[in-house]
Amino acid sequence: MRLSIIMLFLGSGCVPMYKYQALQRELESQRYLALEGKASVYAYRQRLEMLENERETLVKEVQVYETKYQSSRNKDVQIRQLQARIQELERELKQLQGNKKAVYNKEVEKKQKSSY
Repeated sequence: MRLSIIMLFLGSGCVPMYKYQALQRELESQRYLALEGKASVYAYRQRLEMLENERETLVKEVQVYETKYQSSRNKDVQIRQLQARIQELERELKQLQGNKKAVYNKEVEKKQKSSY
């Protein structure tokens, strides 16, 4: 509307041509800035969407690592339990081997006494 009023005055000779050209350049720069602003908003939205997707991906990755860590901790607990059971069995084995020697020695003593 502003430009049409100026055109009217320009036609009547009230507005000099250089003023008209300056206003036209200003209008073009405003259009450019408006387009640039829309483009920057679009770029901002794209960047925001990309960052949200990246964040979701990282959250999923963290969940995977937490699950792996938890399963690793569970495995560590199982390994420690198995090691404790192995040590317990080794002690029992040593005890039984000691008992076996004691029983064997008693058997030998009995045989020796019976042979006298």
